[in-house]
Order: sequence, then structure tokens, then C-alpha cells
Amino acid sequence: MAAQERLITGVAKVRNDAGKEFWLVTMSLSGGLEHQHIFPIEALEWRAAEYGIDPADVDTLLDLILHESEIPDPAQNRDDAALRKGWVTSTDSDAEPVTLFRCASASEARTAHMLRVKDVKQNKVCVVEREGSLDAIREDYLAFMDVGQVAAKAAFVDRHRSELSKRTSVQAVSRRTPFINPYERKEAEEWQEQARVA
Repeated sequence: MAAQERLITGVAKVRNDAGKEFWLVTMSLSGGLEHQHIFPIEALEWRAAEYGIDPADVDTLLDLILHESEIPDPAQNRDDAALRKGWVTSTDSDAEPVTLFRCASASEARTAHMLRVKDVKQNKVCVVEREGSLDAIREDYLAFMDVGQVAAKAAFVDRHRSELSKRTSVQAVSRRTPFINPYERKEAEEWQEQARVA
């Protein structure tokens, strides 16, 4: 099955009613349909911290963010791309696919997440950038990105990963939004709802 192409047609920085900033990426689909993807401006720093990615590698970070929302929940998907490649939490029969908080390291989490994104791009959705259409995000991110903040966020994620790995009753966690702030997803959803009403 070929992936559906989504061509980026616009990028805007928007604020919700609470003043929180988000990136809104608009894409065109076949048949004249439009798709919008919204994410907090801090999401790039968080992905760098969560997965041990060079924070200056903006293209990889954007690639993850623009495709990961299409990844089925690894805990519920028996055809998970990482699972197919053997990225599991143990050799036991009840092993779960490796996820951000069900792994030994950021490196393992990154490998599993990248496999899932690659699978999405090949079989489900492939976001295509027009030349320079994401430059506003790149420039803005590189202007405010702080390597020290990324390191602090990475330490925070590592602590949580370590704490969760010590608990046996923890469910597999699917990573689609930054861990530190569970309200970011709620705020993004509220903003999208406000935009639909307006």
C-alpha cells in the first residue's frame, strides 16, 4: 500500500486563549482536502531530549513530529513496526514493544520510534515539504533552542524512564506528545476546537 502524500502548503505560529504558542502546519491532500497539524513550539526540544537526538538536527525532529501522530499505539498494535524488527522489552512471551518509557535507554527508544515513523512514511502518510515551507519553524527553533534546557529535559525523561522501569505494573506508554507537560496535548486539542468553532 502506498502512503498518502500530504504537501505542506502553509505554516503559522498561533496562540491559544491562555497565550501558549503552537505551530500550525497546513497540508493539502488528494481530492482537494486539507489537513492541519498543530504542536507546541517546545515539541522539537522535547523530541531531542526524549530520544537523544542532536537538538540542532531540526529536519529529523520535524520529520518525527509531522509523522508520529499517525503511529498506532504500540501497546495495542500487534503489527507494530518496532515489534516486527524485534525491539521488545524482554524475551518473555508477554514482552511489549519498546517505547519511550519501556526501554533501557534513549537510544533504544529512538530506534523503535524511528522504525515506526519510517513505517508510517512508507505505508500510511508521507509529509512532503515544498522548498523552504518549514523554514519559519527551523529559524524560530534554532533562535530559541537552548542546549542546557534540552539536557535538563533529557535528565528529567531519563529519571522517569528509570522510575517506570522499576515498576512491574506499568502499562506501555505511547509517545506522541512531550512527557513533561500532559496539558500540552489538551491545550492543543482545545485550540483546534476553538479554531473549528471560529
